[in-house]
Amino acid sequence: MKTLKQCELLILCGTTKPYEFAFVRAALAELCDMPLFLLLSYTPKKVQSEICNMLKNKNVQLYFTGYSPDLFDGKANAAIYAEIVKEYTHVKAIE
Repeated sequence: MKTLKQCELLILCGTTKPYEFAFVRAALAELCDMPLFLLLSYTPKKVQSEICNMLKNKNVQLYFTGYSPDLFDGKANAAIYAEIVKEYTHVKAIE
């Protein structure tokens, strides 16, 4: 935890499958005092609003990622990752 508290950017990735979400909840409980980006995969639309309500008073920025079967597909969910790291990246304009 000491190392995590020194980080500027924490990203927790998980799913909302019943047998996996317990681990996400446990991690959130441990990290509750730190700013956190939570990326959840495989989340049905009907469950997304419930999760948003559950986390609305927490220090969590929540993203639901789209389906991406290829782990090395640089385009899938690229906008989400660009949004998360925008403060840490500098893009030089091509002249």
